[in-house]
Amino acid sequence: MGSRAGVYAAVVALYLICVSCTSGENADPTSTTSPARTDESPFELVGFHAAGRGDDLVVIDALSDQMAIRFVDGTWSELPSIPDKGVWRYVTVGPTVVAGGYSCAGQNPHGECSGDVSAFRLAEDLSAWERLDTPKESVGPETELTVTIGPQAIGVFNIGQLSLAIDSDGTVTTLDAPSVPTPNGAVSCVVDDTRVIAAYGPEADLTLPVPVVDAVAMQPLAAPDSDWTPVEPVPAGIQNWIGRRICGPGYMSILPQAGTAEWVIDLATATLSQTESNTLEMVADPGYMDPGEQAIAADIDTVYVTNTNGRTVRRTGLGPWEDTGVNVTAIYATDSAIWGFNSTAGDFIQLP
Repeated sequence: MGSRAGVYAAVVALYLICVSCTSGENADPTSTTSPARTDESPFELVGFHAAGRGDDLVVIDALSDQMAIRFVDGTWSELPSIPDKGVWRYVTVGPTVVAGGYSCAGQNPHGECSGDVSAFRLAEDLSAWERLDTPKESVGPETELTVTIGPQAIGVFNIGQLSLAIDSDGTVTTLDAPSVPTPNGAVSCVVDDTRVIAAYGPEADLTLPVPVVDAVAMQPLAAPDSDWTPVEPVPAGIQNWIGRRICGPGYMSILPQAGTAEWVIDLATATLSQTESNTLEMVADPGYMDPGEQAIAADIDTVYVTNTNGRTVRRTGLGPWEDTGVNVTAIYATDSAIWGFNSTAGDFIQLP
């Protein structure tokens, strides 16, 4: 399926504190009538983005930006494309899908392009992608673009130095840097509508695979102008294999490079503790654990991860990881299931 890092959206840093909010009420829809359902995807599933919408999956061809919805019964229907050509990432936000990124007017979005920050929301009747009211910002070629792992009540997009939170009503909130300094990077999650960040210390050498975590803090997305809650104490010497973390139900865990332990940030108690686990045995890779590589089931208690070799594992709570016995190359959550792409079958299958 090509480079996973280039096909599936990443989430590495959350730069956060509200400075302005705008609403998507003045939507700019580009409408089309959805055709009848078919038994096959309208485009070849080679490289794609995807996000859950209710019980169904919205699937976007990464090369042509052609879009379709795969219904839970396995049938497909074409969807309208986003009215602007651009570079986009997608996330489930409430009952729909939101796209964020930047437009590439008159340029090739798959080459070097620059343009205006933009966001769109898929209409409830599937007839249009509604343009949302975003800040008037422009970004240059090769701008880093990441998004939170969905589903979420609020999705967070990081577009270069700009961070946006978007809710299911289309309200766009501009976010600024957290109170925890991140001069040498950080690992982060959005879990249970809370932003969590573990910042690397000032002496971190990012040329090495094991920087040390220096500070941890969290903040509810519902109150982006509130103070960050520090998670203390942070024991000295917590190493993190850059970007590797589990965004689990009620927690974020920090994965080391080796060993049988992981560090778990409990959101309910705002504490950091070490727990023995088989995570490094079962979750050998991927590196940055992007959307498409990690998903939380609708019961909000089971997290799934697919390794680069297709081996897909799951665990409930902080229990041991189990092999699902299924090999897939990408996983996504809907309201009723976790779906994985089976490259042999050329279609999505429901995971056990």
